[in-house]
Amino acid sequence: MAEQTTNSQYFQESQTQAELELLEVIVQTDIPYPWNPAQSDAEAYFTDLEKEFSVSDLLSDADLTENSQILFAQLDRIWSARELQKSLFDKFALVPKDLLNRIAESVQKVIVNYQSLAEQMVQCTLEILPQWPEEDLQVLARPLAYAMRNAEQESDLPLLKSWEELSEIEQARMSLAIARYAISISSDS
Repeated sequence: MAEQTTNSQYFQESQTQAELELLEVIVQTDIPYPWNPAQSDAEAYFTDLEKEFSVSDLLSDADLTENSQILFAQLDRIWSARELQKSLFDKFALVPKDLLNRIAESVQKVIVNYQSLAEQMVQCTLEILPQWPEEDLQVLARPLAYAMRNAEQESDLPLLKSWEELSEIEQARMSLAIARYAISISSDS
């Protein structure tokens, strides 16, 4: 019991000491913080603070313009990726969202890197179909990519069965059709 009293007394003393130190820091400031920003003294206080931390000291106008353009380009890419994901989720509701997310992410990369539509489609689906050799996916992608007719219609077909009920080749074809749809949406915007 005596030890408990000693510990609580020590705690109270240290708490009191900390409070005194905090009060001393607050009192030592030259200009008090204006608790009411509507007071006339507050405007001068905030103006002095703004002078100390000027943005013009950090970035030139050219740097600010360049960095803002980079930021807005990144925001545009993020926005278009989100719109693409939403469109895929709406159109292919029975396909697992993880697969659709991965296709949407890969579309953003392949549109820039690969030339032909078939190559873009294959590159989008390689990650989600690792058991398929690239050459086999190329064979499946050709009719979707190069057909004059029915290519649009085939990718517009609704998924009538759940993803798990599809055979492996049907999953591959549907993945390529989803990739083609996603690429067409991304290249239109």
